[in-house]
Amino acid sequence: MVLLQEAMIEFWAKAQGDKLAVDDGSKKLTYRELAHRASLYRTAARVLFSARSSAEALAAVVGLLTSPSTVALIDPLSVSEDFAFQLADFSPDVVLIDNEVWERNRGSLAGRTVSLLGSGLAGPRPGGLGEAVMYYAGVAERTMQVIHSSEGVWRCAQSLAAAMQLRNDDVVFVTAPLTHVLGLITSLAALWVGAAVVLMPRFESSEAVKAAQRATVIVGVPTLYAELVKTGIGRLDARYAVSGGAYLPPDVQRMFEEATDVPIVQVYGLTEGLVVSFQPPQLKEVKGTVGLPLPWVEVKLAEDGELLVRSPWNMRRYSDEAETQRVFTPDGFLKTGDLFKIDERGL
Repeated sequence: MVLLQEAMIEFWAKAQGDKLAVDDGSKKLTYRELAHRASLYRTAARVLFSARSSAEALAAVVGLLTSPSTVALIDPLSVSEDFAFQLADFSPDVVLIDNEVWERNRGSLAGRTVSLLGSGLAGPRPGGLGEAVMYYAGVAERTMQVIHSSEGVWRCAQSLAAAMQLRNDDVVFVTAPLTHVLGLITSLAALWVGAAVVLMPRFESSEAVKAAQRATVIVGVPTLYAELVKTGIGRLDARYAVSGGAYLPPDVQRMFEEATDVPIVQVYGLTEGLVVSFQPPQLKEVKGTVGLPLPWVEVKLAEDGELLVRSPWNMRRYSDEAETQRVFTPDGFLKTGDLFKIDERGL
């Protein structure tokens, strides 16, 4: 049986095989090439993945998330001590990393099975879906495994693609890392509709301006927009820009919008709940909102104003069962730890 997630990539590979799927500035993959490269990373193994955002990294992530692997997505800029902790805690069968992560962590990787990004993974290419693990538990406020189903990751991406109203002819410039919720889900959302993803392994202002000039949708944390303003960037043709991952200062929003004539809309999410809400461009004039709950997301407020979330892509569990019990209500809502106000429009 072919999984829906795998079938979507294969569909675009057949329908528009020569269309650009991903471009990282030094390497491009068409949808046909992406489907092939992703197939080389399908496995049932327990895989620790850590690499800067790149065309090959996205292919690897797609492959891992369309196979029964359990994959831990680790920030490639993790300091050596944090990387060593996560490596020991996760105990992978294989470590899939880029050269930079390898050079920085040679000591802790001694005796481990290591595969460098680009070489694929050895072994059979099984079907089925597994789990995706991220490491900072924001609600619990400590470093431990946050365990999601891979299916949930894809369902979140599908829902976000609909909320963002992404189109097949979009060029989505994603500056957030693939190992973080914002970068991961927006990149997969773009692939879901057959759009092109532009990634930036290392932030460089001049290259970011060039990427923004060709993009129809821009995705990043607030500092991206502050940096673009500093460059003296002018008018852009993007339909909108998305800000998430941190507080968006009103002055940054105003200066970017005045300089580019591109509205910034906001997205809200967390490690445990992935993407929860999005501000649709139809509501771009509303400032200070993180938008509406995504399709399939239920929200409500606790008595103290804490946002409670229930969705098909809430985490399955922490590695600490007691903590898991603490952050879920008896009826399955995730306690986000964030205080919200919801108006009559649901914003």
